[in-house]
Amino acid sequence: MNYFKVKYIIFVAYFLLLDVPCYGQGCVQTGIENGVEVAFQSTCANRIFLRRPGEPDISRSPEVHLDLSVDPGSICSIVIIVDPLFGCPIGHVGEVFNCFVDSTEDVPCPNIDVTFDKNDNTVTVIFDATAIDTDEPTGFAGNLRLPIGFAAGFENLFLEVFIDVYVGDVSQFRDPIIPDTPTPSPTPTPPFDPPDSGGIVDLCQEEFCEIPMATDVSFVNDSDFSFHKLTFRKFLKSEAFTFDIEVTRAVGDVQKLLDNKLIEKDAILNIFAYDVDSDIPAHIAALGVKPEKDSVLFNGNPIGFLSGSNEKWEKSTFVIPVESINFPSIGTNGQPPTPTKNTIEILVDIDNEGNFIEDFGTDEIWSVAVNHAQLTIQTVSPIILIHGNNSDGDFFKRQEFTKPLETMGWPFDNSISMPTESIFAHSGRLATLIPRRVRQFGVDSIHIVAHSKGGLDTRGYLATYYVPSVFKVLSLTTLSTPHLGTAFADYQIARASEIFIVDLAPELADLGFFDDFAGVDAGTRDLTTKSAGAFHKRNEEALKKFEKETKFQNVGGDADKNMSNDIDIQAEIEAIIIEKPSLGGPFIPAITIVNAAYELARDFRSVELIKDDGLGIIVEVAFGIPGPGGKQNDTGVTLISANAFGTTINNFTGSDGRNHADIADEGVADKVISTLISLEKEKGDLRPVQ
Repeated sequence: MNYFKVKYIIFVAYFLLLDVPCYGQGCVQTGIENGVEVAFQSTCANRIFLRRPGEPDISRSPEVHLDLSVDPGSICSIVIIVDPLFGCPIGHVGEVFNCFVDSTEDVPCPNIDVTFDKNDNTVTVIFDATAIDTDEPTGFAGNLRLPIGFAAGFENLFLEVFIDVYVGDVSQFRDPIIPDTPTPSPTPTPPFDPPDSGGIVDLCQEEFCEIPMATDVSFVNDSDFSFHKLTFRKFLKSEAFTFDIEVTRAVGDVQKLLDNKLIEKDAILNIFAYDVDSDIPAHIAALGVKPEKDSVLFNGNPIGFLSGSNEKWEKSTFVIPVESINFPSIGTNGQPPTPTKNTIEILVDIDNEGNFIEDFGTDEIWSVAVNHAQLTIQTVSPIILIHGNNSDGDFFKRQEFTKPLETMGWPFDNSISMPTESIFAHSGRLATLIPRRVRQFGVDSIHIVAHSKGGLDTRGYLATYYVPSVFKVLSLTTLSTPHLGTAFADYQIARASEIFIVDLAPELADLGFFDDFAGVDAGTRDLTTKSAGAFHKRNEEALKKFEKETKFQNVGGDADKNMSNDIDIQAEIEAIIIEKPSLGGPFIPAITIVNAAYELARDFRSVELIKDDGLGIIVEVAFGIPGPGGKQNDTGVTLISANAFGTTINNFTGSDGRNHADIADEGVADKVISTLISLEKEKGDLRPVQ
């Protein structure tokens, strides 16, 4: 069926578009959203059909679609009434109309008259078909632009109104129901009456034809097949029927992911097609007609045939090897990946190629239409790595946490490096830095792994800035994070105040010789037992609302590999030396200093300042507050503190012990990865597709 299109552009804010038809003369429909009302009233003999093409999207114009039918020799009008935003009057800039005849007959365009009334905020369009005399449905193509003003601050928002006008036998107009002017139904034709003529078919009304929302695992094309998303073109085999599905997610090394079962080897392609005559009755076959076979190619590779039946919408499902999919590279500078095209070609009715049927005078026998196509790909969500206090993103490479991620192909980002600051300051920085990394991967879910104070920074970000509707944090794994603070931070604050240290083991004085290890920086005050403990209590309550969707888990370590109750072998400090190569000197070796830190955390739960006037002069004195004997720690953070928030994955102790640096090594990464894989299968992008 041919068609005639008129396009209006009206500058207003978005409004809700109805999804039901309206029939007959005097028919009115209204949509309201954000204080804007737009009404449509028709005097035509047929119907108005408004449809919302999808969820509101401020990146493109909202659309309304109207279907009008005009009898030959009659006049039809449509009135558009706009109630602009904030009551601002609409203004008339001008109008341009072009009409292009789309007909094999020598039929003129209808006379079209456009009037505008800014006092009533109305536009009236009259279609005069009195000069047209034809029994065949006649179509026209046209364009009419009516910029009618805008509300202040909304000059970039506008509403597009599309009108399809058909002139001819209105009974041919999409099976209309017209209470006011009933039209006799045409004489039915028998089913399977080839050849198919191509042309246009009605909107897919089947439940499974509803256009799905695109996600980071589901990629959809619904734009290449329809006229205004209401009617669908049927393609014959002589016509090129190709379209693209754009993949917008960066996944990394597909082969590595496949080798480690981090991506499903088969992607699923669903094509929703109409009128695939795969079964035909005997009397049609007797004419030499073969059943319809529509071959489907994905990026040039045959993947099967459309399935279906006569004049019905049905879903065809194909299995696509994931290595044949074109994926984009990760974006840069906070921008999403550049989408990559995956081309689908449908070769229509291949079995009747050259099969000339004399009764029909052609070998063009069958045609097909498509509603939309959907490609589903399942793989793991990327991991964002957050470093600790006085460190940087390369920490995870130096300690080889990233090594198994690289080997397995698991996408990750360790590019976040922040200056040494408070939890409050880092939480605010992460509110910008984390979403940028999410956009660069083109995903809607991530995992976060954070070391030491980075775990507290991330908890602060989640409690204050995180919005799950934008993207989901599937898990937060903390590595030796001092959720309850550390006695070592207490000691650092006391020493920085030049307070005389008493009641501590004499060897702890060794800590005072080295500012690079015991000095106070901008993040230290948040790591004291008092400050971190108070933060933990407040924050834990704030994060309870995310517990159903976000898995909170932790890892702790004890640095005493030989279980001597001290740090006394080189293997127990090697990773720390990587982070602090200047630690130690000719008089006091590094191992002595690290052991002093270990014993402090082992023997004291905190260091507090008290007043003492034993000499008649009030002096502030720092006292070590004894804790339970033999407390295991990683030379700073005890297991009790590291395990205080979330579920404990594993504590690395004994011969498998870890200090505060190699708690982020390859072996720890392996343990963390195993839990994330289980989580992906339970609630992430590897979970079974419904």
